[in-house]
Amino acid sequence: MRPVLVFQTNDLNKSDYPTTIIIPLTTSLIDDAEPIRMRISRRDKLLKDSDLILTQIRAIDNARFIEQIATLQEKEYNKIKLLFQELID
Repeated sequence: MRPVLVFQTNDLNKSDYPTTIIIPLTTSLIDDAEPIRMRISRRDKLLKDSDLILTQIRAIDNARFIEQIATLQEKEYNKIKLLFQELID
């Protein structure tokens, strides 16, 4: 099981569309790797510090989701959006 960040609007989350846009996390940490990675500290059921790998954004089938393991703070989510914008500009 690989943790992921759901990276789409709540309207899409609530729709019947069969896939969800995600960004995977890894526990193979690389320091100072922004904008391609962002560190997420362990919390709730996320047992280890992890890096979001922003260059591996993709869609996965909704049937692959097992459980929600943590929630990001709004400032973290805003930083992810800024980093992603850096990648595509």
